[in-house]
Amino acid sequence: MPLALFHSFLYLITVYLTSVIQFDHVTAFTNFSRYFNFSIFGKSGITEILGIATVFYFSFSILSPEVRTRFRLFFSICENKFGRLKTLLIVLACLLPHRLMDNNSGYILFQPGSSETLTLLFLDILRCLASFNTILTFFRVSKQNSAQQAENQLLELNNIVTTNSKSTSLAKLSNFAIMFFIFISSVTQFGILKNIPHVQDEIIQDWQARLLATNQLHPDPNPFKDSFKVTGVDYNESWFYSTFQPGYSIILSLFLKMNLGGFLNVTFGLLSILLLRKIFFNLYGKQFSNIGVILLSLSPFFILMSSGRMNHLMSLFLLITAIFGIMKYFDGIVICGAVISGLAFGLMFMTRRVEGSVGIFLQLFLIPLLKLSQPFSNYSITRTEKLKSNTSSQTFSDLSADPSSGLSSGSSQNQASDFKSSSQSAIAPILPESHPPEPSSQTFHSNFLCRPADENFHSPLESKQYSDRLKRILWVVTSCLAFLLTISVQVCFSRSASGYVLQLAHHGIKVLNEWGTINEGELTRNLMDNLCGFSVYAFGGLISGVFGLVILKPGNKTSAEKIELFLSAYTILLVSSYGFYYYQDFCYGPRFYFNLLPIAVIGTTRFIQFFGTLVNPQNEHPNKLTSLWHFDKTFCFPKSVTSTILLVMGFSIFVTVNLIWSGLSAKFWNVDKSFQNFIETLSLKRPAGIFIQNPSRLRLLLAKELVRRKIPKELIQNISEESFDVLEVIDELKKNPDKSKEITIEILNSFLELASYDDPLNFSINHYEIYRLNPLNPLNSNEKLFLALDQGDIPNDKLVKAFPNLDFFLVSRRKNEFVLTPYFKSGMEHFEGFE
Repeated sequence: MPLALFHSFLYLITVYLTSVIQFDHVTAFTNFSRYFNFSIFGKSGITEILGIATVFYFSFSILSPEVRTRFRLFFSICENKFGRLKTLLIVLACLLPHRLMDNNSGYILFQPGSSETLTLLFLDILRCLASFNTILTFFRVSKQNSAQQAENQLLELNNIVTTNSKSTSLAKLSNFAIMFFIFISSVTQFGILKNIPHVQDEIIQDWQARLLATNQLHPDPNPFKDSFKVTGVDYNESWFYSTFQPGYSIILSLFLKMNLGGFLNVTFGLLSILLLRKIFFNLYGKQFSNIGVILLSLSPFFILMSSGRMNHLMSLFLLITAIFGIMKYFDGIVICGAVISGLAFGLMFMTRRVEGSVGIFLQLFLIPLLKLSQPFSNYSITRTEKLKSNTSSQTFSDLSADPSSGLSSGSSQNQASDFKSSSQSAIAPILPESHPPEPSSQTFHSNFLCRPADENFHSPLESKQYSDRLKRILWVVTSCLAFLLTISVQVCFSRSASGYVLQLAHHGIKVLNEWGTINEGELTRNLMDNLCGFSVYAFGGLISGVFGLVILKPGNKTSAEKIELFLSAYTILLVSSYGFYYYQDFCYGPRFYFNLLPIAVIGTTRFIQFFGTLVNPQNEHPNKLTSLWHFDKTFCFPKSVTSTILLVMGFSIFVTVNLIWSGLSAKFWNVDKSFQNFIETLSLKRPAGIFIQNPSRLRLLLAKELVRRKIPKELIQNISEESFDVLEVIDELKKNPDKSKEITIEILNSFLELASYDDPLNFSINHYEIYRLNPLNPLNSNEKLFLALDQGDIPNDKLVKAFPNLDFFLVSRRKNEFVLTPYFKSGMEHFEGFE
């Protein structure tokens, strides 16, 4: 088997094994224990097998002469292109473990240091090694040539400009990627996820959007705080209101009015792709734009987020819109760019506070510090002089083009304009027949008019400085006005929805107080978990997503460099801010890093262009599928940028499909339509109130019975196991006539043994179902039933006494069914709650 195929196959196997564990980790590890019934560290020998495989594979990677030769070649070529520091960062990014779990917050189902955690860690390491070794196989060394000769040959190839014949095939692939994105996101949303919200954020924002869609800023007053209070919903001593920023809910409410709520994120995703394509085309050229569109459209992270109802998609679209506005500013269209960018970051602040705050901070304090595009000239020159200037500039531009950047064939209008103007300004003094400065509407490219030429007319340099200063002032002022407009809208909305104008400030202070409350070890783990997750979720893992963050050209010359400088600063501030956030989880991916996708796309696209130039600068037969790959006895490698993209596409699609199958098709956040179907099919004689039974109620009932039977305290404590089937144990004890201590212990031990192999999700009901399934005003007398939280005898009795004409029940979940029982007191005034 060719070496590259072996590494690729190993990568896909590790993805599949992790997906099997993610789909049902209890069944998976039970089967592993059955087939590998030896173990040193835990229940299953699979941990030892994967550990040994990881050690051998790592040893092969560092000891094999061929791999070490390929690595030296890879390192020296990248060092020549990107520099030593960036190359070291590239290698480090490639070797980050690929964390792939994303079901009920990543890895929290497993205890640190357990055999299950070690198994997943070994799979993570194997994935990163397999992907890096796959890349290294592309850097082939012929047996007839030395490594140094091969290196020199490839470095020479780097100076050859690739032809544009592949642009047609890349354009077709980009169109296919967009269509695939629309198809798979829609199928996942309406098929796998059943077009319902699953995560806490989705459910609360959907609840708020339904209120707005029915022209309600808040629900009716509700005096029963304890029975309906969950995280994400606050209470103002009269009614409940969402603590989430309202931007996404406002837009979602408009889609809900048209019965198109499930298409909102798909729409934001499509708009993000199309706008980013336009930005890339203007900044980098056509080939770069096509590759970037493919990477973003087929990103597993991007597809999963577009499939759900999280507000991160809207935040990403607003970030891309803000980049478009900043690009307009660098083009000299100041007011328009400031309005676009200011409104975008303002709406982003109304959607996600941290992302919006970081963006508006950089817009006000970083962008004005960057150099503006040079005006064409303030000199009046003749048509002949213009032609000479254009010819000189174009010739020098052609000689200076970087073949690996994709600018030689489709350079950006902005960059061309910047270079053209600067080169003409430089050669203007030595051109023949030059004239003294005088105003000319045909040659003055600024958006602002200068004073006519007279004895008080300033020099061109002074006029340029005056114009730049005015542009910066206009940018800051207009940005602030646009941002303040959105803030004033949110303040008015918060006042109407929550009942007091300072709700936004109070909640912000509460969040800030919780920020930074974690210790250094947890901070490091949070950062590593998210970076390792981003490395594989961004593009499927063949090329690390973090890898793309370091291959950038931030600077202060061209528009592209300024945009990349802005995005680099944005990345640093965003990662730093969320690193101190007390709450970390994935939810469709390492979601706090979702706005890093555009900058990752830029870096990864730049590497793919450079890489494609190396593997086949001649680009022979680019449109024939059979000629995209070269095979021999030891390896296969892509022959062009197009075939490299095909390989990346294959990895991304495989990882995406596996994540949808293993994470979203399972009990994603323990919310599906099974409980909804149970509630909708209930046939009750009278209107009813149903308490979602607190697990403590049944355990307390069972514990009292065990105390009466004089069962040891240590054994009674074990019934707090989350996957312990309390209802089944109670039924079994009732059916057994022998109430002796020995028989009771035997029954308990048998169920505790089963609990160790069972999934806790089979015995719980997500308490956010009360906001997903309840009417908007649940206590309205016209409603047939409503759901409430079982929080203890005092809050429950308060609700029961307020509605004497209703029947009250308790609902709980057994392994394969829901159970409805008449309400009874537990004997405990307050439970600790559900969270």
